[in-house]
Amino acid sequence: GASLGLAACGSDDGSNLPDGVVARVGDADITQAQLDRLLAQAEAGTTDGSFPEKGTDGYRDYERQGLQQLIQQKIIEFEARKCGKPCVVPNADVNEQLDALKEQQNLTTDKAFTDFLAERKFTLAEARRVVRIQLQQTKVENNVTRGVRFTAADARTYYTSNRAEFR
Repeated sequence: GASLGLAACGSDDGSNLPDGVVARVGDADITQAQLDRLLAQAEAGTTDGSFPEKGTDGYRDYERQGLQQLIQQKIIEFEARKCGKPCVVPNADVNEQLDALKEQQNLTTDKAFTDFLAERKFTLAEARRVVRIQLQQTKVENNVTRGVRFTAADARTYYTSNRAEFR
């Protein structure tokens, strides 16, 4: 059922994660506090009151998705660091994205923007980090797939010469 994915994160499965740590990516811990924060943000972003009660299957689904999201963010940050210069996101790019959000939400002052973020339980630093990771993800993906050109004909050729693999 729904709780299986989370059971693997507990400290009783021999993974020896310290108390309060729900996952580890490389040498970076993801804490229960970070997961709780993400869920609080998800709930704050749900305006129609449809966010599930804590302890329900629906809530556990959100927890699982939230944990996957935090793990993915850490992986992107690692990959961007490994990738180096081609994956660096300049502050100007982050600012540009935040300005676009301000404009889209018709927020004309800095206070209106910080209030908008606060309502969604985001600090400015958290908003900047999320935007940076989104921009890093694009750069990492482009960097990894750069030089990979694969046509439909290539795929067909591969398939016909490796048919046994596709049974």
